[in-house]
Amino acid sequence: MKSPIYTLLWVILIIVSHFQVEANTMKRCNQTFKGDCQNNGNQLCKDSYWNVLKKRAYNCTCERFDGKQRVCKCNLREC
Repeated sequence: MKSPIYTLLWVILIIVSHFQVEANTMKRCNQTFKGDCQNNGNQLCKDSYWNVLKKRAYNCTCERFDGKQRVCKCNLREC
């Protein structure tokens, strides 16, 4: 009786481990865009990644790069 239960537990453990690996596939990417960060820089970065590169960005931070550009640092599935 214990053997089927242990087998089932191992299968569940393997499945859960697989989903945890899949969930952590985000990469931190840096991209420069025209303009400055303004007051809503983080949202501006998310919008810029989508509008220019057609990529969904998460957890963005906007940093001033020079007078005419900003650096958007965001999590993406691939850079």
